Amino acid sequence: MATSPDLPFNLKHRLIGALILVVAPVIILPWLLTGDENRQIDASPRSELSFAPESEFVATIGQPGTPDSVPQDKVTPSDASSTENAQSLNSATEVASRDSGSTEQQGWVVRVGVFGEPVNATKRRKVLRTNGMDPRSEDIQLNGRNAVRLFLGPFPSEDEAERERGKAVLVTGERAFIVKVP
Repeated sequence: MATSPDLPFNLKHRLIGALILVVAPVIILPWLLTGDENRQIDASPRSELSFAPESEFVATIGQPGTPDSVPQDKVTPSDASSTENAQSLNSATEVASRDSGSTEQQGWVVRVGVFGEPVNATKRRKVLRTNGMDPRSEDIQLNGRNAVRLFLGPFPSEDEAERERGKAVLVTGERAFIVKVP
């Protein structure tokens, strides 16, 4: 059983093997990994995510030193040092003291912010009022500290609350949250 220096090979078998090595990773693997090509993706925009306000928004800057003609809501002083973040908002234990104008109503409210400093809440309230919104406040206990929660509403529908949330985001430049009132 001697082997010859010229090993016999079939050129046809070598070409088929090379073709399989090229075709498998280039064509077959992507086809297997992507799955069904007939899968449809719904790319239509959702109307409920529209943030555009119905009317044109025009911001005005008043003269410094001129008093506001709109009366201020009552704010309880506190020793808190800064605005609390939205994550600790969920763990807050609320005090059942709301402003006189906000009785138990059902609907949707837009939470504009929670402020540990009453001065910051007053500034935000003024900005919202000068832009045609009616903010309300609520005194709450947040991690053992007094805080003021500002909100807009209640609104009868979530769509209406979404529109007001969009306006509040445009005015303040910060996030606002929509919450269902029980």
